[in-house]
Amino acid sequence: MGASDARALALRCEEHGLVFIDAPVSGGTVGAESGNLSIMASGPTDTMVQCEPILSVMGGHVMNVGSEAGQGSTFKTINQMLCGVHLAVAGEAMALASKAGLDTQQVFDLVSQSAASSWMLNNRGPGMINRHYQPVNSAVDIFVKDLGVVQDLARELKFPATVSSAALQSFLGASGAGLGQVNDAAVTEFYRLASSIAENDS
Repeated sequence: MGASDARALALRCEEHGLVFIDAPVSGGTVGAESGNLSIMASGPTDTMVQCEPILSVMGGHVMNVGSEAGQGSTFKTINQMLCGVHLAVAGEAMALASKAGLDTQQVFDLVSQSAASSWMLNNRGPGMINRHYQPVNSAVDIFVKDLGVVQDLARELKFPATVSSAALQSFLGASGAGLGQVNDAAVTEFYRLASSIAENDS
């Protein structure tokens, strides 16, 4: 959900005498099951205070990011922007390493312990290496949606989100290749496929 959607919901709630808390989460199914989600919440100060005990049960890290609807969703959008870009470039790197004839396990073992590391690489890298995309804790199409929200925000603010735009194209390519409902680590297959097509056309 984008910030504009959150603001629209807040207005609808207000029309019915309700208070809307904009509280998107990060952490996936693992975080949800363990009650250790990161929650980015915004809303009226007094309501936020009342809701804090409930949010704390669901989240190990609850942050009050503002008093207005849309601020929580914007925080989530920035979070997903970084996740999507990190994941897309990890998939690109693993596919390039494979194309170059390198041992992708060795590449992963090295870069995951270097300055090039990221949480997304460490978490999704093994699936990319083994080309195993189960279980589906987060699907390719989730990032098609989330990076689309990033682009919506960028257009609204007239902001040149060039890197996340390129990442979105990678997820769209993977989804278009029939991988939309598998684990998002399968974004690496887009690069493998694109490389194969280019090679066949040369």
